[in-house]
Amino acid sequence: MAEIYGDCNIEDAIEEGAAHYSSQMKQNSLNLPVLSQDILEAVLNIFFNPTNNLKDAPFEDAVTALEDWNKEMLSTKLKRLSDLRKDPEVGNGNSSLDTVDNFLTHAPFFQRFLSLHQLKRAVDEATEDDLEAMLADVRLLREVTLIFDQMVSILSRELPSDLKTCKADVLPTLFSFGRLLMWADLSFRRNGFADRIDEALPKLVEKLRNEFDSKLEKECSAASPIFGRLMAAIAEDVKEMSNIRTNASPP
Repeated sequence: MAEIYGDCNIEDAIEEGAAHYSSQMKQNSLNLPVLSQDILEAVLNIFFNPTNNLKDAPFEDAVTALEDWNKEMLSTKLKRLSDLRKDPEVGNGNSSLDTVDNFLTHAPFFQRFLSLHQLKRAVDEATEDDLEAMLADVRLLREVTLIFDQMVSILSRELPSDLKTCKADVLPTLFSFGRLLMWADLSFRRNGFADRIDEALPKLVEKLRNEFDSKLEKECSAASPIFGRLMAAIAEDVKEMSNIRTNASPP
């Protein structure tokens, strides 16, 4: 039976939302493969529907549909990047694009630890010790973020001005992501992952501190022009695809 929240049937709300976003994606697809409504419904159900059944036929159909979408998207990406790979400065080695992963195959993990009702339970049941441990994790993750921010800032020095992003514009999204990360940290800690987090997170920070030295800074600086040209080429490709879609639209 569908879960009811007040006057809202969650399954109907998810179906309506998936139909809306699928339609929006088709209108702004830039000639790229579009996620179908059944795939979007499956993803939304994982996170928002407490009674979602991962073994029913619609979910299995969505898994197959996403596999097909992944393969189509992979083919499209490889075609679009073929010219960039010919650039000796960009490189033509093996790419992670050559492997296809299906997000829905990990659905049980996401549903068990990261679905909305599980995050709410973790927050509601959190003790003072849980909150203190979570805040300690946030302080370490903040350091990780600052190190990556330094690297990205160096790599972005040669970006065209119209592609540079003001940090003030990024902060709202960053804070929203940080809030979700705090909830997820509480959920993982309260579900048996505390020891793994306590062991892995400090090691990650220490590794980044040691590796982000003057040598890596020089390497990032040297790669900045290549990164700038690559991003400019991608932006131009997106612009060209947008023009094609606009010109192909009926008057």
